Amino acid sequence: MNLAQKNPNARQEKNVPSPFTGEGQDGGVLRQAFHPHPNPPPSRGRGLFIIGGFTLLELLVAIGIFALISGIAYGSLTRLMVDRERLQAEQAFWSRLSLTFARMEEDFSQARERQVRDVIGFPQPAFRGQPTDTRALAPPNVEFTRGGVLTFSDGPRSDLQRVAYRLDEGTLKRLTWPVLDLGPQTTPAETPLLNDVEEFRVRFFAPAGAWLDVWPTQGISDALPRGVEVKMTLKGRGEFTRLFLING
Repeated sequence: MNLAQKNPNARQEKNVPSPFTGEGQDGGVLRQAFHPHPNPPPSRGRGLFIIGGFTLLELLVAIGIFALISGIAYGSLTRLMVDRERLQAEQAFWSRLSLTFARMEEDFSQARERQVRDVIGFPQPAFRGQPTDTRALAPPNVEFTRGGVLTFSDGPRSDLQRVAYRLDEGTLKRLTWPVLDLGPQTTPAETPLLNDVEEFRVRFFAPAGAWLDVWPTQGISDALPRGVEVKMTLKGRGEFTRLFLING
């Protein structure tokens, strides 16, 4: 038995092509290994790249969805901004109203029995009030002398001050005079408190237990009433009523 019969794989091992020369150990050239097949099979796994994109219909659908979501978001944001502005306006209104009533309460609680003199020199009551008079030179709705005013001057100075409340063309104003006894050139400082005031009424509670529209009145010797009722009618808001104690 020869060596080829003993080892049937020997011939095949000799014909294995060299990875460097492309020739087998027996000198034959294996060209088939270095030329691709004319119809290669489809690749499996890596090495397969497919380049794709959106169609016109898909692009139009995407743009439509984006426009719909943007419209909903814009509407929600607009409503949020409107609600925020309305809430801020309501907060500002109630804050002004509360500060106005707080200022009135402080003034009425510090009322004093101190008469004053007008420009001509005639004495005026320490506390006086009447219904609203729309004339330019008409007296305020309520005018009185109050104490407890802070002074920041170096020398001694009285803590008394003349205060008044007046409705002027739909605006409630607080008036303060720099001195008690008025001079020819004395003018009050006006501070607007509330706008859109349609009506401002005051009533005065007498020590006898009756409500009066004018103070002082005949038959009453007291300089100060026991209490004051304030009623204000605001445009679009309705009527607000507060009761204040005098010198309480």
